[in-house]
Amino acid sequence: MSPVATDSGRSAHRRASLASTLSMQDAAILLGVSARAAYRAAERGEIPVFRLGRRVLVPTGRLLELLGLDPLWAAALLAETSEQGAQ
Repeated sequence: MSPVATDSGRSAHRRASLASTLSMQDAAILLGVSARAAYRAAERGEIPVFRLGRRVLVPTGRLLELLGLDPLWAAALLAETSEQGAQ
């Protein structure tokens, strides 16, 4: 799931919040790899995932801890990437 976006009048901190789980596409962005590479890493047990029906989700906290990333930085990166994709 992508970061939660709020109205443009809100603070950057509120716009840059992360959900408790990430899609594989968002996890791939944080990992700096393609979505397919992220799926392969998940299949090998290299990144934490769980399945919910047909969806494969990545626990945000565990991935950020594994990568040593700051949550606000990660949220800002995903928000920026999401905005670029919307253009």
